[in-house]
Amino acid sequence: MKNLQQLKLICEDMERSSNYLLEEFKTSFEKNPAYAFEWSSGAIQAANNQAVAQMITKYLTEETDQFPEDKLYSNVVRWAREKVMREGRFPSRSTSPMSNESARCQASAWAEVLDKLGELYV
Repeated sequence: MKNLQQLKLICEDMERSSNYLLEEFKTSFEKNPAYAFEWSSGAIQAANNQAVAQMITKYLTEETDQFPEDKLYSNVVRWAREKVMREGRFPSRSTSPMSNESARCQASAWAEVLDKLGELYV
């Protein structure tokens, strides 16, 4: 079932689960910031999952009238593959460890989208 509806459902699910994890991090941070940061990898991944889902949703919303559904779908798949391959071949090398981790997590989020669409190993 390779269609936009499936892609939209994946993005909605990523947003929902990300919101939940970010709320957990916020609560943990309010209780004990140092401890929250020690275990913040889940929040970093959730924030990047959310960012990817929002990018895809925005693209689909803005370009719906410009392209047929199959072209929108293939554009997102191509975009996701480019993001995953770029980070895999040329990992982020910022002086900021957090920036590097965020780039890695964003590539992971794009790979998750491809995996859920059944497009990761094509």
